Amino acid sequence: MDRVLYIVSADHEANTYIPPHQHECFELIYYIQGLGSSNVGIRNYHFRPYSFALIPPNFKHDEKHTPEADVLFVGFICGHPISPL
Repeated sequence: MDRVLYIVSADHEANTYIPPHQHECFELIYYIQGLGSSNVGIRNYHFRPYSFALIPPNFKHDEKHTPEADVLFVGFICGHPISPL
């Protein structure tokens, strides 16, 4: 990890939908509590408490929170070669 760009803690109300978007950095999403799903590229994933997702740069993704959710977002730049995600 070369540089952390942001660390954001967010509380999402039940049935919150975050439309498709992308970042120019990696985004680590840690689901502290709540249930829901996320489309990352063409795949759909379900999340639950204590799960996480690592979104590569420039990958479109969205989130649907069914009950309310507590989520931590960390955006960072990594210039080192990594395994394909």
